[in-house]
This record gives sequence, structure tokens and C-alpha cells, in this order.
Amino acid sequence: HCFRTVAAPEPEDAGGDAPDWANLILSQDGLKPPPQRANRAHASMERGQLRGRLIDMCQDETPGARARAMAFGESCLLSLALWLRFGSGDFAESLGWVERTDYAAMMALLPGRAVDAATALWRTGRHAAGGETMRQRSVRQTELRAWELGNSSTEAEQELRAAEEAAKLTCAPSEVQALMNHRAQRVLPAGEVLVRQAYERLVVGQQHSLWDLWRKRLSVVQAGLKGDVRPLREALRAVRGFCGPDMDNEHDAWTLAVDLTTVTPFTSDGPVTQYGDYAAFLRRRQLKQCCPAAQLSARASVGVQLPRARPPTSVPGSLQPDLTGLPI
Repeated sequence: HCFRTVAAPEPEDAGGDAPDWANLILSQDGLKPPPQRANRAHASMERGQLRGRLIDMCQDETPGARARAMAFGESCLLSLALWLRFGSGDFAESLGWVERTDYAAMMALLPGRAVDAATALWRTGRHAAGGETMRQRSVRQTELRAWELGNSSTEAEQELRAAEEAAKLTCAPSEVQALMNHRAQRVLPAGEVLVRQAYERLVVGQQHSLWDLWRKRLSVVQAGLKGDVRPLREALRAVRGFCGPDMDNEHDAWTLAVDLTTVTPFTSDGPVTQYGDYAAFLRRRQLKQCCPAAQLSARASVGVQLPRARPPTSVPGSLQPDLTGLPI
């Protein structure tokens, strides 16, 4: 997560009655060092003379306090949305914190500054895109093809393949650095053109979703101040590119809503400063996921008529239902 800062208790004691998969996530997070992105957020709060959580700061009646708090909320929303669009911690480090959210700043950011930050990262031999969504994986394949353009001979291609296999097998820092050096030596202008086009499609896309999020940022921030994932998720449904049926859109919306309400100074539930808080959030989320199934079983137990399936068609060659084991 982008904002997690402190890890007080041990992972095995923090889960409590959390399920095994939650304890696994907590243990894996415990092995990761705190990212530098947390310092950027706290530095932005200090520059704006902000203390505490956003939901409390917005209730401050001091002149200008609410305006500064809402401006920080907008920066928090757009920074996290852009970081998650690429899905790479290295990209978040390269781009940094989005301080201003006015129109002039956004014109410089989308796609100009974001693409420049990603391209500078690619030149060093590192991926700017992650692998959580299909869009990110597509951009990642473009980055690989762009590096391969620099292979001047078959030996150079084999050398790059060997470095990639060594980095995958050992994950040693020396092997990873060697792979980055091999890739950086193969940077060509033609490859840079390819990755720039891919980054622009990722940032802007056909729906201009980040621009639509910027236009509706005030309503999204106000929904996030309610302190729960559900109102924030419902507000994001009104933003292009953050609603279904596309699975990438659903992933982006849920990840943004969950991260804003759990690991940022955005609401009363954040930031997560210890593993116990994160385990409690995982338990609440699991209970909410079980609620629809419980309601469905309750409806069935009281004799409520559920909608029947469409009967099979009699068109020759159509699929017939599987009646194995059922009385005929």
C-alpha cells in the first residue's frame, strides 16, 4: 500500500481471529520496508499545516482550514488514482505527490508529466507498469518489446534472455541490477516512441477516466468523508472508467476506494499504522462479502419465490440442460 508507515505489532499476533489468508497477507506486508511515498504525503500535510485525519480537519471552523483540508483530499485522491493506474511503486516514486489539482496543473500532468516520469523510469531498465490489470500487462509487454529492439545481434538477444532468467530464478539484488543495466543499454529512440504511446493510452485511454475523476473529484471526496468504502465506491460509479462491466475498471475502482479508506489520512478509518487495524478491516470486508449470501438464504428459508431460470429452447442444436441425478 502506498501510505502504510508504521508496523507496531508482530504479524502473527495482529490477525487475531482473522482467517488464514488474512494472516498470510499481513505476514507478507510485514516483510516489506515502508515506502518513501508515505513521507511525501506527510510532507504535503506539514506544508499545508494539516494535523490529524481529513474527516476531522473538514469540521474545523478555523478560516481556511476546511479549504486546505479539501485541497489535500483532492491531491490524495488524484495521486493515488494515478499511482494505481500504473500499478508500480517505482512509478509512484518517480512521479511523486500531486500537489496541485487546478486545471493548469492537470493539463501539465495528464499525460505530459506522467508519461515523462514513466519514460524516464523505462530508460533506466525498470518497468513503469505493474501487472495487476490487463491494461498494465499490455503496457508491460510493450516495454519488453521496446527493450528487445536494442538487440543488435543474436548474441545480444541471448545475453538479455540469460539476464532475465537469472533475475527470475534468484531475485538477488545483483542479478536484478545486472538485468536493469542490460535493458538500459538497449534503449533506442524507436523503443521510446513505443513506450510513450503505450503510457499515453494507459493514462488517457478511450474514456478519459482520470479527467472525469478530476471533474467529479469534489463529490468523490465528500463521499469518502463518510468513513466507509461503500459510499465512496458508489460515488466512483458515476465516474467513467471506474465502473463495470470491464474488470479493469472494477479493479481500479475497488482498489482506489479501499486504499483511500484504509491506508491514507483520508477518513476516520485511516491511516493504518499497525497490523491490527488492517486485520480488523479485512474481517469487516469479509463479513460484508458474506452478507448477500446470508440474505439470499434467509429469503429462501421463508418461502420467497426466487426468479426461475429461462427454460431450454427447442431449437435443434441448442444447448440442453444437464439433468444428471435429477428426477425426470
